[in-house]
Amino acid sequence: MRSALAWRWGSQFVAQLFTWGATIMVVRLLVPVDYGLFAMSQVVVVALNFLNGWSFATSLIQADRVEKREVGQVFALLLLMNGTLAVAQPVLAPAAAAYYREPAVADLLRVQALIFATTPFIALPQALLSRRLEFRAQAVANLASAIVGALTALALAWFGFGVWALVYAPILAFATRGVMMTIATRTLPLPVFDFRGAGRLIGFGGTLTLCQLF
Repeated sequence: MRSALAWRWGSQFVAQLFTWGATIMVVRLLVPVDYGLFAMSQVVVVALNFLNGWSFATSLIQADRVEKREVGQVFALLLLMNGTLAVAQPVLAPAAAAYYREPAVADLLRVQALIFATTPFIALPQALLSRRLEFRAQAVANLASAIVGALTALALAWFGFGVWALVYAPILAFATRGVMMTIATRTLPLPVFDFRGAGRLIGFGGTLTLCQLF
């Protein structure tokens, strides 16, 4: 418990210090318009994000026993849901841009859809590592992703990329976290798209998803 607390809280504290420091510098390099455009796109991203299936991965943590087939079913759910979101967001992008009367929002949303491609490779490894009480690997991955995101935002803002500094930074941060978390789990199961017998996992994950919606 002491080790888990130290790694989780300690890594988050250090990551936040690093992120805040970089953010303060990025704010000085960008203009309010950049943050306004990014905020418009985030309304859509956050609205869709509750459907990313993370709750189904969480169901693996609380279960007394987990079979390899169930892990594969959760992985399949994550791939299906995030694949759907990755396609839906670009489709909705023109409507969002028309609503805001800002064409640039559509371009931002099309690129930000890449974030959904990283979610299965973060959510499932995190659940498996948490179930094994392995928090050190998670802490290292979270800290590394925070550093990559902060440095990317700072570098792109410095070289005049404007709002795209705010777009590419989290994508690279999530990708870094996904790669490191996947490596830390040592192996990922093959996805199982036959969902027979997954009622318990789907019920628990679906309930949490509804809570997030409300």
